[in-house]
Amino acid sequence: MLKYQIIIGVLCFALGATVFLAVQNFRNDEKHDINSNDKLFDHTGNMDKTFDSFFNDDFFRSNKSPFEEMERMQESMMRQFGQLGDDPSGGMFGSWFKKRFGGGKPEDIQTREDDDFIYYDVVIKDLSNKKLEIKVEGGQIRISGTTETRSDNKEKDATSRQFYSSTFHRSFPVPNGVDGDRVQMEQEGEKMIIKFPKIK
Repeated sequence: MLKYQIIIGVLCFALGATVFLAVQNFRNDEKHDINSNDKLFDHTGNMDKTFDSFFNDDFFRSNKSPFEEMERMQESMMRQFGQLGDDPSGGMFGSWFKKRFGGGKPEDIQTREDDDFIYYDVVIKDLSNKKLEIKVEGGQIRISGTTETRSDNKEKDATSRQFYSSTFHRSFPVPNGVDGDRVQMEQEGEKMIIKFPKIK
């Protein structure tokens, strides 16, 4: 618990320092642009590195649910600093999360376990129309999928055909203490359940 309080404190300090420096740079700039948000969010790359260093492999090896902890930390940071603008994507954290894990939000991935497995329940919209592939490589679980939709419209003298295809990718660390080579996947509605057998 203390470790996570320290992490939250350091993250809050880092975010505060970044915002402070961004505001100082903006004020010291001789040319004052009307759109101050561009200046404030110039440091997103630095925040990506900060988030990567906090949410590293050690974070995912802890006994707590990593995605629930991320969600809790994000909510705490937003309460501490307030939302910087009305950004529906979740601000700097939301954009880092999408880059790092291929989309979605921390609450889209829930973890649970029993005596034999650790489960990742991943919510994926329109899952029923997707072809899914799951791979474990380099300590990462990689999920990719393709959605294909075809339609034919026949009218009096003409026929039109439409084909739509989109892909998605998600990637996150394999939990600690499991056999990643024997991962299993099940589907329940818009939820994909990834089962990692525990090493006994």
